[in-house]
Amino acid sequence: MSTFTSKHLIGLLCVLSLLSVPGLADTSTYCQVAGSSCLAFDGIDDYVNLGNNPSLQVTGNMSICAWVQLDATNPGQYWGIAGKLTSTSGFYYKGYALVRYSNNRFRFVTGNGVLNSVDCTQDYTDTDWHHVVGVLEGGRMKIYVDGVFQAQSGTGMSIVDSGQFAFIGRQYSDLAYRFFKGRIDDVRIYNTALSAGQVTTAMTTVPTGPVAGLVGYWNLDEGAGQTVYDLSGNNNHGVLGSGTGVDSADPAWYDVSSICPRQRTYYVDAVNGNDSYSGQSPTNAFKTIQRGINVAANGDTVMVLPGQYIGTGNKELDFGGKAITVKAQDGPAATVINCQGSGRAFYFHSGEGQSSVVDGFAITGGNSATGAAIYCVGASPTISNCWIYGNTTSSTSSGIVYCLNNANAVLVGCTIYSNSGASAAVRFNNSAGQIVNCLLFGNTSTTQGGAIRCDNGSKTTTITNCTVVGNSTTSNGGGLWVRSANAQAVNSIFWGNQASAGGHQMAISSPATLTVNYSDVQGGRPGVYGTGTVVWGTGNIDQDPLFADPDNLDYHLKSQRGRYWPAHQVWVLDDATSPCIDAGDPASPIGDEPQPNGNRINMGAFGGTAYASLSPTGEGGIQGDVNHDGVIDFNDLFALIDMWLNLYAGEIQFLEPM
Repeated sequence: MSTFTSKHLIGLLCVLSLLSVPGLADTSTYCQVAGSSCLAFDGIDDYVNLGNNPSLQVTGNMSICAWVQLDATNPGQYWGIAGKLTSTSGFYYKGYALVRYSNNRFRFVTGNGVLNSVDCTQDYTDTDWHHVVGVLEGGRMKIYVDGVFQAQSGTGMSIVDSGQFAFIGRQYSDLAYRFFKGRIDDVRIYNTALSAGQVTTAMTTVPTGPVAGLVGYWNLDEGAGQTVYDLSGNNNHGVLGSGTGVDSADPAWYDVSSICPRQRTYYVDAVNGNDSYSGQSPTNAFKTIQRGINVAANGDTVMVLPGQYIGTGNKELDFGGKAITVKAQDGPAATVINCQGSGRAFYFHSGEGQSSVVDGFAITGGNSATGAAIYCVGASPTISNCWIYGNTTSSTSSGIVYCLNNANAVLVGCTIYSNSGASAAVRFNNSAGQIVNCLLFGNTSTTQGGAIRCDNGSKTTTITNCTVVGNSTTSNGGGLWVRSANAQAVNSIFWGNQASAGGHQMAISSPATLTVNYSDVQGGRPGVYGTGTVVWGTGNIDQDPLFADPDNLDYHLKSQRGRYWPAHQVWVLDDATSPCIDAGDPASPIGDEPQPNGNRINMGAFGGTAYASLSPTGEGGIQGDVNHDGVIDFNDLFALIDMWLNLYAGEIQFLEPM
């Protein structure tokens, strides 16, 4: 029986230390730096030309890094990964490169008229992702794989610049062979020698600001197009293949979200951003929204900072089928997409679903024959908390928000107003949309449907807790027009709309079915114009909704118990209470309505929200709880004082002390 000695202990500790080193990197390690895409190379002629800018003409200490996934079908092949190296006469062996050598090992090569190299110590024929780093420091070459130092050369090594372009996906600038087969991502070039710790950092972290010595950084997150951007700030932008347009030498974009599921936020800043930045922090934001969309992967958020977004890259925005959220950080009051009279803001046409979200923008200045602000074809995005105004369309076969052919978009919490043209503000054509908690006012049309139009395809659009007021058309259906389709309205208000040819609030044309429940419709059932099936259900009323201040576009409901005053962001008391309070469907959830809420949702756009007017019954609330937080304290006194000061401003006199 052998004895376990201190020597055995030391040996065991060494083994355990090897098991814990970053060299056992796997896909999860790669995913720490992976963005939304990488490039796939065919091993025949695919490559990226990175140009020959002076910042890449490194001849002293330097480092080059790349994440690679080898194609497993061709072990023993000699493939270039990335670098700036030449081979033929006149450029004989000058520059630097990372390669996968024919012995199945990664190799770092440099040239000064003589080719120098150092190989790693392990064969790699698998299809795992590996991080490869070559370092030249003080005339000595080193190679790291997956964060682990593997080998080094003797001293006296140096680099003479090749004078030719740098590249990804091949070995030489001047010889068209030894092209890489597999995938490459996150390529970096430094004019400094990375330490072992810095190699690990480069393997596991994404630069979010300036990095000392980083002269080229291509994260390959573009996901489409012919350009790869250098995020180091040195403008070493590359082009796919020959750079003459789409051709066989272009590597293919590969979506890595299937192997790296994660959620990342990219930032856009119209004022201080730059599309050559990484986009991964507010201080390194992109400049255009489309750049953020192109980089994002499913589940990501493109966070748009306050500003006015105009021009190329900020209109005709295309999600490309991605399930991402494009969100204005500070909402529509601060973030405007201005199409400046040409084109539209968003174009959905790649089968997007409800997980493709536009949130919190003001959209104005759109002018298009198809969808002046937002156009959805066979796509069903979610549009939330947007202000859509001042857009126009000249085509009768359109709309300001236009959804065509199974484009079942969801509009939530949007304010759609002062749009004009030949079609409705919101149109669902052969589509079944949802309009929820939306306010539509002041829109004009020269064809059927001033505010909402549903036609063709026998599909059903639902209108829930909406306020549709003051819209007009020179045809039928100032508020709503339904033809050869179905629509359902519940908990909604249709009031003060105008239609020159009949049906001020609602109009219908057979074959069609219109179902209305728990809604306040001016003129009631007799006011619905046209032919078709009208299901006038339970709980409908025809009473003045008592808007707070319609002349100043405040469509909150008056309440003697308390009503939110958005102009001053306070709650105030009215001299009357709207009949639409506590008049919605009893089966509808109350949502975020503050107490007292009568345990029943209000009609209109603010029903179910935190800004719903208060119930006069006191049910669901606490007497004396002025700010409706469920607690009676000094905050209620302060809120009451604020009400007095706002209600009686100009009437209160403050006396000077004696």
